[in-house]
Amino acid sequence: MHKKKPGNISLDKTDIVNKYNNNRSDLSLKYVEIGYMIVEKNKTLAFYTDPDCSFSSILQKMTTQNEISAWIHRDEYHSISDPERWKKTDEYLSPKKIILIDRDGVINSKAPRGEYISRWEDFEFIQENYEAMKYLAQEGFQFIVISNQAGIARGTVKYDELERIHKNMEDEFQQQGVEILDIYVCPHHWDEGCFCRKPNPGMLFQASKEHLFRLDQTLLVGDDPRDCQAAEKAACTSIFLGETAKLKHLTSEEQPIYTSTSMLDSIDTILEYFLALPNSKIS
Repeated sequence: MHKKKPGNISLDKTDIVNKYNNNRSDLSLKYVEIGYMIVEKNKTLAFYTDPDCSFSSILQKMTTQNEISAWIHRDEYHSISDPERWKKTDEYLSPKKIILIDRDGVINSKAPRGEYISRWEDFEFIQENYEAMKYLAQEGFQFIVISNQAGIARGTVKYDELERIHKNMEDEFQQQGVEILDIYVCPHHWDEGCFCRKPNPGMLFQASKEHLFRLDQTLLVGDDPRDCQAAEKAACTSIFLGETAKLKHLTSEEQPIYTSTSMLDSIDTILEYFLALPNSKIS
């Protein structure tokens, strides 16, 4: 399922489909089915009274008996139903050399625990990681920054100053030939339960939607186990910069493909990862 208005499906709190209306005339329905289903053959056939009928009518019958559950697909979905959508899908499927990267602790030194980088004058690049980004930029890579910034919600970071920090950061990178495609920030407090704050994958999905790249064919470089968790939830692969001991509570699926204290040490792994992708652009 995917969120869309008008939709043709509604779900209960346990993700059971409780309403199905194929003509999308009910504005209260908030989801559409993408078209991929796993069915129990005999149970489904039992709902047929006439073989000459649409499958939509069968779905409606099954819904009345709570026989359909759904999985919500939060990433964007793409179709080829008209030339415009086909062109957009083709761009989405084309290989890209995009790396998602955390900010504090990867691009710049972190503030002391419980504090935040609240002005440009306190922003210090981590030189080894800066050099790694410069090298990768020379190899054709672009970067998208994915950053939790709860200091906004806590009132210790002013939004205007955050924008100033990022403008100056981008200018510094640009002078070195490093392209920052975009910067995504979650300004919420960790108690707000938002979908964008890592370890939730909302910012990754938004970046994929707006820049048309496949999350399952890129990397997220971060220094917090939450970066690895957000990557796994978005079907993305991660590289962790920090001590391996910090990862002991992650599941096997959440584990990064490489761990180091320096992004420079990760360059070979990054290049190998993208080289192994179908239709890779790395020569």
